[in-house]
Amino acid sequence: MQPNRSFVGIMTEIVTQCAAHAHRRRHEKFRVHAKGLPRDFYTDVDAEVSRIGRSLMEQLAPGVAICSEEGDNPEGKVFEWEFVFDEIDGSANFLTLADGNYAISLGLLHNGKPYAGVIAMPELDLLLVAEVGVGCTIKERGVSRQVTIEPANAKLSEVPVGVIVNYAATPEERVLSQRLCDEGRYVVATGANVASLIQCLNGTTAVFGAFISFKWDLAAAAAAFDAAGGYYCTLTGETPKWTENRMHLIFAQSKELAAMVVAKLAEPTQLLLESPARGRK
Repeated sequence: MQPNRSFVGIMTEIVTQCAAHAHRRRHEKFRVHAKGLPRDFYTDVDAEVSRIGRSLMEQLAPGVAICSEEGDNPEGKVFEWEFVFDEIDGSANFLTLADGNYAISLGLLHNGKPYAGVIAMPELDLLLVAEVGVGCTIKERGVSRQVTIEPANAKLSEVPVGVIVNYAATPEERVLSQRLCDEGRYVVATGANVASLIQCLNGTTAVFGAFISFKWDLAAAAAAFDAAGGYYCTLTGETPKWTENRMHLIFAQSKELAAMVVAKLAEPTQLLLESPARGRK
């Protein structure tokens, strides 16, 4: 069911309110809770942002499906409209007061494809709003600009690339990340998927390997890439299916550059596809 108001307006209101709450609470006392994996955790603030965001989604866009990191995240289903919510992307950065590279990210899928995305990075006073077929805008410290990705006409070895390697990476994912760093000119990533993808949108990197990622990490940024003229694909060069939570995607400034990455990563990609841990949550 599509609401009377524009989805982008609704999403902007939701993300703005969630970001303001996270920004305020970051400087107050809160608890940190363990998840299933070592060094995997969430905070009281994640849970609070989840409740605020979900309440607003249900109020402002009733009937729209919701998938979120800290809430329900069913797999295998395609909805007419589906919000994909990452309450706080970059939890470790959120806990480090000197690091502003955390984000509140809300994507929208339409019949299983990215349609719109809104991302806020409160510490950087940054708000990204994107709608496929309309465009991508970043407002940073009060200044708005349209984002258009210029296709990179270069070899992979000549362009800056970004990856993230963290506690959640399987051995196969680590090999993928290392191979991409070896093939391109590695730029130190932010430690968070959303912030690293904004780096790519801004041109700091020409390729980002989202090899340790989930649907909620990438949905909003994927809509931004579509809207800004970039390109993304699976490790085998195919259009992603947004019905699985665990995802391995290549984001690039051009289809040709993404194809180079696919070719260079063919061997470690095959190892990943054959790994029993590839679908691990």
